[in-house]
Amino acid sequence: FYVIVEKKQILPSIIILIYSGYYFLKSKNKLFFHLTLFTAIVFIQHMVLADFGWFFRYEAYLLFMSGLILLFVLHDLQVKNKLTKLVIVLTIILSLPLVYRFVVSIDRTNLSGKYHNMVHIAYANFIDENFNANEMIMAGDIGTLCFYTKNPILDVNGLATSEATEAIRRAYQNSNFLDTLSNSNNVDVAIIYRAWEGNLLSTKWKNVGYWIGYNPTAHEKQFVGLYTSNPSKFENLKKEFESQEYK
Repeated sequence: FYVIVEKKQILPSIIILIYSGYYFLKSKNKLFFHLTLFTAIVFIQHMVLADFGWFFRYEAYLLFMSGLILLFVLHDLQVKNKLTKLVIVLTIILSLPLVYRFVVSIDRTNLSGKYHNMVHIAYANFIDENFNANEMIMAGDIGTLCFYTKNPILDVNGLATSEATEAIRRAYQNSNFLDTLSNSNNVDVAIIYRAWEGNLLSTKWKNVGYWIGYNPTAHEKQFVGLYTSNPSKFENLKKEFESQEYK
């Protein structure tokens, strides 16, 4: 119940599943009842094992599943000539989150594409062009790097590095911890958001430059920095960074 109260965007989907389950149980439609039950179980698993931090992004599949169940209900009502104006109005109300997301996406899609091209794809290309494929890179947003490069990644967010996961879970991840972790893995290059500098990087890490782009989701400019703890690499990286139009 706490999740439902705190994350109100999931409420329409919850209402759809409860009503659909009742409707198909009452109509003795076993196939659609089991589909509704399956979708409800997925929702419950997500509540227990995950979070609803970015509902229209990471949890969008739940919107699709509940919306599909709603279409099954409407189709069944139409076949039985029970599709009333009240049902249509309630369906429109429950669909408002999707309408809202569609309107927002029209504006954000183009801006997001430019942002990812200027920042995330730019630093992935830089790594791919200037580093050996077996050289490990420390990073804080690894999705693009994993897709565009072959380099092993030391993930400060813990998605791909269990030591970082444990440090975050037990609240001891800091610059000293990452220095120790990077040293043990022979990592001397990092790519992280500028906002994380003070907490995650010690003074031994020198900034080479920033990839800058406007993030429409955060409603602000994002600065992603390239850093090295190896003095002998700094000048060469600085030269390579400034010779290309990444800024």
